[in-house]
Amino acid sequence: MRDWPARSAHMARGPARTYTQCLGLGFDEITEDNLLLVDEDLRVLEGEGMPSPANRFHSWIYRARADVNCVVHTHALHTAALAMLEVPLVVSQMDTTPLYDDVAFLEDWPGVPVGNEEGEIISAALGDKRVIFLAHHGQLVTGATVEEGCNLALLIERAARLQLLAMAARTIKPFRPSWPARPTTGPPPTAATRRTSPTTRARPSAATPTASRARCTSDSRDTDSAASDETTTADRGDLLPRHPVTPFSPETGALDLPALRRLTDDLVTAGSHGIALLGSTGESAYLSETEWDAVCETTLDAVAGRVPTMVGVAHYSTEGTVRRARVAARHGATAIMVLPQVYCKLTDAELARHFAAVADASDLPVMLYNNPGTSGVDLPPETVVTLARRISNLTMVKESSGGATRFRAIHELSDGALSVYNGSNPLALEAFHAGAVGWCTAAPCLTARWWLELYAAATAGDQVWADAVLAELLPLLRFIVGYGLPRAIKAGLEIRGRAVGRPRPPLLPLPGAQVAELRRMLERLDTHPIPDQAASRAAGQPA
Repeated sequence: MRDWPARSAHMARGPARTYTQCLGLGFDEITEDNLLLVDEDLRVLEGEGMPSPANRFHSWIYRARADVNCVVHTHALHTAALAMLEVPLVVSQMDTTPLYDDVAFLEDWPGVPVGNEEGEIISAALGDKRVIFLAHHGQLVTGATVEEGCNLALLIERAARLQLLAMAARTIKPFRPSWPARPTTGPPPTAATRRTSPTTRARPSAATPTASRARCTSDSRDTDSAASDETTTADRGDLLPRHPVTPFSPETGALDLPALRRLTDDLVTAGSHGIALLGSTGESAYLSETEWDAVCETTLDAVAGRVPTMVGVAHYSTEGTVRRARVAARHGATAIMVLPQVYCKLTDAELARHFAAVADASDLPVMLYNNPGTSGVDLPPETVVTLARRISNLTMVKESSGGATRFRAIHELSDGALSVYNGSNPLALEAFHAGAVGWCTAAPCLTARWWLELYAAATAGDQVWADAVLAELLPLLRFIVGYGLPRAIKAGLEIRGRAVGRPRPPLLPLPGAQVAELRRMLERLDTHPIPDQAASRAAGQPA
């Protein structure tokens, strides 16, 4: 251990008192005789010598974590090398699996842990994990005992060395355990299953489960009916992720983060199984980078790990998309969605490099978003499947080109490995019949119960019933697509009594005549009986 740089080890001894080593001593030089007993302000209570001022922030960890009795803080060679690269630890080898989903990553922080602010930031980012990687610094390990802390510190250094060797050879393949790290069914999450700090949220160190376990799904129930619906997640399967708008202040046009937090919490508590944020409905294209980060952090913090989350990270540059992917991962996203948002037409090689770079930026599953009407780039099924074969964590596709045959083509060309979601509202039934596992639409934010009925009819294979429900919904679907999702959904939410502000310029609010038309549509759907299976079949019988 002599080749390790100077490091610190704190051992707790009662409230507000800890043992630590003298300044200048390495870990392997600590003995019982030279330990110092200090208070939270590093005043020496027993022993002779000066404690390291950098150890003061450990007090915040002891204060927040009653289970921690030892802190080992090191700048070991390979750990420090990863920290220089701003690369989190990737658990992708059997020997390092004790660290799976137990290593936080702090990418953005002052860098020198000597003050109160650093103690608060590091303690919050660590959350309930045992280890945290500190960018441009090193690692910090916690343990219930000195033995546990030391063993973990050695294991982290071995894992960092393995990672650097593997990265030098080629892209590291994600580790996929045989159990879901973030279950989408079962009992409500505990503190241990949620993301941590709203300021510097811990980033998972291992691959999120593949799409079969991480699909963004939602039962899309209205709040007033959620309590009476006893349908379970397992009964429904995949359905509709909810797409929250981005609220703005009506007076200033600035972000209204409290309103966003309330809206997101309402969507989750109403029974949603997934939240898809920062897409077209969320006006991502009209947000500054600071605003984008704030919306991402606020929404994921409001979700708090209760349901899967899909973050749209599209940006005109690869660098910008990679940055957003890392921010989403750091704040606890379940998956990311990537639209090839371009100004200049890209070659196949350029597209492949772009998607690969974004996928490599985190261990999260990636949804490829094909929407030529928005991006100007059309990715046919052959191209999508070729990309997925090269990029191991590209596991989902949102297909919005309007081509009904593409859902089955992607499914068959990928041998069922890709989960395909429909992003084209008019193709809802055709998509389900062709093998789509879900439907990405903002419409359930306005009339949730109709979409539940449509999904039930489609998945039951009852074409007559599904056609009857869809016939009632088509006017609304065509309306919100024709007038633009941000305008129409925000106007609909205002009609529903939710103040979310105007769309961000250059978008304008929905004109008054169209607001009145939308109000009539929603009132009709609210009062019109939903066609049930028996009535639909009876109506479909010949006279």
